[in-house]
Amino acid sequence: MVLGPLASDSVTADVVSFTDAEGIQRGRSFMAGKLGQKIASEHLTLTDDSLIRGGARSRSFDSEGTPCKPVVVVENGVLKTYIHSSYTAGKAGVEPTGHGTRGGGAARSNVVPKLGQTTAADIIKGTRQGIYVSRGGLSPNMSTGDVSSSVDAGFMIENGEITYPVKNAVLGGSFLDMLQNIDAISSDYREEPGMIMPTVRIHDVLVAGSK
Repeated sequence: MVLGPLASDSVTADVVSFTDAEGIQRGRSFMAGKLGQKIASEHLTLTDDSLIRGGARSRSFDSEGTPCKPVVVVENGVLKTYIHSSYTAGKAGVEPTGHGTRGGGAARSNVVPKLGQTTAADIIKGTRQGIYVSRGGLSPNMSTGDVSSSVDAGFMIENGEITYPVKNAVLGGSFLDMLQNIDAISSDYREEPGMIMPTVRIHDVLVAGSK
């Protein structure tokens, strides 16, 4: 499966959102117990950067007044930190990360993935058979990490070329398995305020549907 920029942004944002320490401490997130572990392939490094100038989610302080700073959440596939409010940080005995919200819990800001070495065109060209998802995400279940998501805007890839559109296709499996199966992130990307959105390829994905 090749995720276009708009689709990949949803996936990388989900990774950081599910590291909200309140959900972790309440046992509601499938990321519980994953701190310091390899949750994705080495291709994936994600930084939550609240200080990007003009970013859609940029801020100098969180809702609790904690100063914000860039936070590396995933580095070479390893989960480095959960995102904390002052309450969850105190409970865990760590420093708050500047992600506290007014309603409790923590919220991501601008999620920036580390870029790869290959262009999006070459990633597609190097895919013998697959599906290109141009919009939408994987929408994993917060508690289990299971994925069962329809493809709202997708196209077949055959012999390195995007061909015909698909319909009635469903993606299934484990979100963590999919993260582990990321084998390419593009060097080029789409940019919006505070958003860097590359193309991402995931090998060995279960796709159900009919011709």
